[in-house]
Amino acid sequence: MKFTLMRRLDFYAGFFLCSLLALLVRLRSKNKQNLPLPSILNNTKILIIKFLGFGSIIMTTPLLAALKKYYPRTEIHFLTFADNVPICEAIPIISKTYYLEKKNLIKFLLSLTKNLHQIRKQSYDLVFNLEFFSNFSLLLAVLAGAKLVFCFGGRHEYRKTLCHRIVSYENEPHVADKFLNFLRLFIHDLPKDGQRIIELKEDQAARRTVLELLKRKNVNISQDFLVVVNINASDMSTIRRWPLEYYQKVVSYLLGQEKVKILLIGGREDVAYVSKLEKLISSNKDRVINLTGQTSLQELIALMKLSHLYLGNDSGPLHLAEACRLPNVSFFGPESPKVYGHPGPNNFAFYSNLPCSPCLNVYTNKDTSCKDNICLKKIKPEEVIKVLEKKYFKK
Repeated sequence: MKFTLMRRLDFYAGFFLCSLLALLVRLRSKNKQNLPLPSILNNTKILIIKFLGFGSIIMTTPLLAALKKYYPRTEIHFLTFADNVPICEAIPIISKTYYLEKKNLIKFLLSLTKNLHQIRKQSYDLVFNLEFFSNFSLLLAVLAGAKLVFCFGGRHEYRKTLCHRIVSYENEPHVADKFLNFLRLFIHDLPKDGQRIIELKEDQAARRTVLELLKRKNVNISQDFLVVVNINASDMSTIRRWPLEYYQKVVSYLLGQEKVKILLIGGREDVAYVSKLEKLISSNKDRVINLTGQTSLQELIALMKLSHLYLGNDSGPLHLAEACRLPNVSFFGPESPKVYGHPGPNNFAFYSNLPCSPCLNVYTNKDTSCKDNICLKKIKPEEVIKVLEKKYFKK
């Protein structure tokens, strides 16, 4: 199913079903908000729900790590879409993953029925619904049959009716800190120190595959300086792309540096778009390795752990780079680096901070009518090259 169709189904059908379910709960005169919270979470089973997208799943890891730190005997399970399973498997704290197929409506409904049956048999103590204002995830959180259900608050009153506790959504804090607010219902003095996302596990078979692939491409990992370049953004919002001609200028600068090799990445759906950049590069093309559509997510993790720098848009691979401890240079505009960026001495986020930015947020349902991303076009290649020279390629 396309993302636009999923969004519409969630908005219209989800609203109707949530309203109907909330009415049934009110008719039974059950006030879930009055139920007491357990004093500790040890020996509990928690189901985390997060569907969109794999970068946001990486952002949940400070919450997962804090749960394990304060309550080491807590068992954490995850519910997501099928294409996010590899990222869940790379997060060592997650012990079980349920997934829904979204290729078409029939597969989706079949996987939904099967997983909901399995989830209800688990008798979870807690469900943390980490989707922001999604109606569909709220329905699943309630139907999971857990003792307690927590979700973000929203403009619809039925969220308070259906959940046992509402977590306040504030637009300013970092998304990882928003997720940590679920644990602050139990630990009020939990530090607000921007806990770092945890490092992902590396699959050794994937590492061997990547090493063989790079060898065939004449890459010497002991001598070459590998720069991973991601010019793509998912179909959730392609407006997050920094302009192609800007990338061409910066990549050309990088190719002028000694021993630099450029690794272009992306999914199968990005092959045509990435090839446009490849055609724009006129010199040192032998040091541009186009791996678009050729690596699995596990192999991309291995690739990033072998590389030296990431350059790319605000998208899932940026968060993957941070989770692989790969220094990163990123471009923001439709979203804010204050919410989705990765501050740190080895990273740099470009953001023009126009009055209309950020236009992509949960209040707009991660949608925008903008057709001209001037917020990204105002970030000129010359600015980027200056940062690269000063921070990563000092003579």
